[in-house]
Amino acid sequence: MINYRKLLDNLQKGIDKKIQDFADAKAAQAAQNGIASMGQFEPVLDGILNTCKFIKSTNKILVICKEANSPNDGGWNYREIKLCNDMFFGLLNRVAKGILYGNTDYEIGEYLGDQAPIYEIAFTNISNLPGGSVVGLQGTLYSLYIENSRILEAKLRAYSPDTIICGNVCELIWPSIVKALDIEKNYTSKYFSENGEQMSSGYGNSVAVYYCTATSGRQITVIDAYHPRQRRISKDNWVLGIVNAEKNKPKCPTIVTDIASDYAF
Repeated sequence: MINYRKLLDNLQKGIDKKIQDFADAKAAQAAQNGIASMGQFEPVLDGILNTCKFIKSTNKILVICKEANSPNDGGWNYREIKLCNDMFFGLLNRVAKGILYGNTDYEIGEYLGDQAPIYEIAFTNISNLPGGSVVGLQGTLYSLYIENSRILEAKLRAYSPDTIICGNVCELIWPSIVKALDIEKNYTSKYFSENGEQMSSGYGNSVAVYYCTATSGRQITVIDAYHPRQRRISKDNWVLGIVNAEKNKPKCPTIVTDIASDYAF
């Protein structure tokens, strides 16, 4: 019998090493160019926040955002810190609670407790180097995506998510999602408002969602949403738009996949 916890932990270690190797190469290149490192080449690691809870989860959720808003302050790991109940992780926790348990209420307290639903999901950034709060899709982030695409694809294969929530990066990373998860060309795209109403276009407070099928037959939902820290719509609308997009996915037979089936780097 496969020990999935040990397998995922080993996969994560392999991914972490690739991230560290990438960061070391960037630091060496900067040093050759006479640029002193001020912490910007120390990676910020992420991934499955709690392996046991992720394995047991009925819906493997992966959230993908841009980069850690931590300029010149790397060398730490999301998996090893207390997560704040803030405008970022607090909202992601509400989304996880809504998808997994049908409840989007706020948690009470400055930090999220060990039993918070967020610890049942995986979270990652395109770039694992510390960055700022604003990056352009066609600027720095695009370059970072090109540099990190193979690492991102390794994460997608390792975590094998059922639901992917993109924080304003879906268009950018779509090729990696299709490649890593072997998604078929034909998929259904829809738009939903925060109250679950289907819309004809992506204007207003809607969330774009793509109901995809892997060649194995497994159903995968990809949700294209604003970044959690966005200010265009209310926090409640942001949460409910994502939760309702997942709730309205087509009813398809569940196909159980072997996490170990394809995780080559």
